[in-house]
Amino acid sequence: MNILAAIPVYIKWHYSRGVVESVQIAERLLLKVLHFFSISVILRTFFSPWKREGMSYANSEMGSWFTTFIFNSLMRVLGMGIRVVILFFGLFLFLAALILSVAVVVGWILAPFAMIASFVLGIIELKHI
Repeated sequence: MNILAAIPVYIKWHYSRGVVESVQIAERLLLKVLHFFSISVILRTFFSPWKREGMSYANSEMGSWFTTFIFNSLMRVLGMGIRVVILFFGLFLFLAALILSVAVVVGWILAPFAMIASFVLGIIELKHI
């Protein structure tokens, strides 16, 4: 098979299976970022205490109840603070991965045109020498 006969086969593969697989890779990357940072779990447990730390309200004394309330409230605030930081980094990296994925897929689609354009521009540049 000569090189000219391989060009239509390559173009068919590049714009069918190649595009589909590049989109699937991008999708897997985005899901991995969401899974790594446990975005859905963080959103579901946003108001939960940090590491489920908390005290029981077993004592009925007012001072003990107030201490327990303050401790439990602080653990919830600490949990929210840590989850906000993780959520921020997770969403930031998700956005970066999304932008990178779109750039890679668009680059994949435009790669044959860039190759042809650089070849033509090289020929034109050779004429000026």
